[in-house]
Amino acid sequence: GYVEPWAVFGKEVNDAKRLFDRRASREMLAYFVSSAGVGTALGAEGQIKALRRIDQLVNQVIWETRGLTKITLLGDHGHSYTPAERLDLEGYLKDKGWRIRSSLREPRDVVPVAFGLVTFASFATRRPGALAEDLAGCEGVELASFAENGEVIVLGADGGRARIQRRGDSYRYQAEQGDPLRLRPVLASLEGDEDGFYQAEKLTAATATHEYPAPLQRLWRAHLALVENPPDVVVSLEDRFYFGLKSFAGVVKVASTHGSLNYSNSVAFIMSTLGPLPPVMHSADVPAAMSRLLGRPWPMRD
Repeated sequence: GYVEPWAVFGKEVNDAKRLFDRRASREMLAYFVSSAGVGTALGAEGQIKALRRIDQLVNQVIWETRGLTKITLLGDHGHSYTPAERLDLEGYLKDKGWRIRSSLREPRDVVPVAFGLVTFASFATRRPGALAEDLAGCEGVELASFAENGEVIVLGADGGRARIQRRGDSYRYQAEQGDPLRLRPVLASLEGDEDGFYQAEKLTAATATHEYPAPLQRLWRAHLALVENPPDVVVSLEDRFYFGLKSFAGVVKVASTHGSLNYSNSVAFIMSTLGPLPPVMHSADVPAAMSRLLGRPWPMRD
C-alpha cells in the first residue's frame, strides 16, 4: 500500500465495487487503506488523483442504481503536503544520555514506539518529565507532552510550558510559561466558568481553524483516555520531519504524511447525500450525526 500505492488503491476500489454488487444488506462500509499511501508517495497530486477515482466509482454506483443509493464520503485525517525526512530522535536522545531499549529496566531507558512514517512520535519511559524536556529541545519537534497526576503537561520548542486539566466535559489551560498551544487569544474570546474551565463544544468550535484544532481535548485523550496503554511522552513534529521504522523509511519516499497536532495534519472532511451535517465535528461524533440523518443507529448491527 506504500511501495506500490496506486496499484493497491485500484484493487481496493475494484474490490469495493464487486462487494457492493453482491451486497447482502442495505448498507455497505468500505475503508480504503492505500489512499494514505497514495498521499504519502504523491502528495496533493496523488490525493486529487485518488478522489477522482472515487468520484468515478460514486457516479457509477448512483447511475447503476438509478439514484437510489445514498453516499457518505469521509477522510479520517489530514496530510502535511510537505516532503519530509526521518528525524533521528534515537541518536538525539543517545547524545542526551538516554538509553534506547526494547524494555524499561533503568531510569534512563527509553522505548520508542515506531510504526508508520508519521509526523509524531511516542515513547515509553520511567521519567516522562525529563524525557519530554529533552525532546522539546530537539530541532524538528514542535511540542512534547506527558501526563502528571491526572493532568497533561505540554512543552513548546520555545521553552513554553502549559498544564491541561479536565473537569466533566470542560477543560482548563494554564499557561505557566509562554503559550505553547497559542491558545491565549482564543480563550480570551470565550466565556469560561469561574475556575477558568471551558466547555469542550465551545473549544472545538473556537479552534476549528486554529493552528492546533481542539488541542486540549486531543492531548488529554492521547495521554489519559484514548488507548489501553497510553504513551508516556508524545511529540508533535514539524511537517518537514517524520518518525517511524528505519527499515520502512528506507523503501518509501515521503512527499506528504500526517500525525501531528497541527491543522493540516488533523483536519479532514465528511460529505453525505443523506442530508446536512454539522459544520464542525470530532471523528467520534460521526456515528451520532449519521444516526440522526438515518433515523436509526449507525452503523447497522447484525
